[in-house]
Amino acid sequence: MAAGLIDDIASHGRRLTPGMSDTPDTLQTWRRQDDDSPEIRDLFERNLQFAALIHEVPSWIMHPNRDENPGIDNHDDPDRVRAYRTTCFWAQRCNILTIFHCMRLLVLQTCIDHGLLVVVGLSDSPLAGASRKLEIVRDFLHDLQATPFVCLEAQGETTVDKVRRVGAILLELLHNSCNAIIQAQADALFKSLLDLLSRLDSKACEGL
Repeated sequence: MAAGLIDDIASHGRRLTPGMSDTPDTLQTWRRQDDDSPEIRDLFERNLQFAALIHEVPSWIMHPNRDENPGIDNHDDPDRVRAYRTTCFWAQRCNILTIFHCMRLLVLQTCIDHGLLVVVGLSDSPLAGASRKLEIVRDFLHDLQATPFVCLEAQGETTVDKVRRVGAILLELLHNSCNAIIQAQADALFKSLLDLLSRLDSKACEGL
């Protein structure tokens, strides 16, 4: 769903690229009219459906008790099997949720790049896009921090790569945003990601 949505947002945005004869006022009027077009409504509704997918994940996956291990019926070294299953569960859960948040960031960035923030229900403002980025990064970080650390280690570079990419987004906000509150919140989230990378003993920490 995310891939199809990103591709169609980019395709629609390219069709709205200003021509040589278009003035800023003409382009702005054109974009306002486009906001009510059937294509924009379709993209908007598809984004809502994509964003709502997270609510279809079963509650026992979204809200597990990480201090309890699932029961098993294996009499051959049950503690070892239980620990293995628990690690696998948390690693997979974290991978699925963090990939979802990364896809949300990609959809948002595509809308920003093509001037179509209306698709994600935002005004055409740099602050609106930056605020939504911070919101998604908080969700990303929350799911990482809610996962037992050993399960993050079990994923190895898969976790590191996602953290590095999200860290780059925060760095961009730090350097490009003119809003002090956005910068301060991006800085706090960035430091949390750096702390996580350093605990994972990743070279990506030094790179960031």
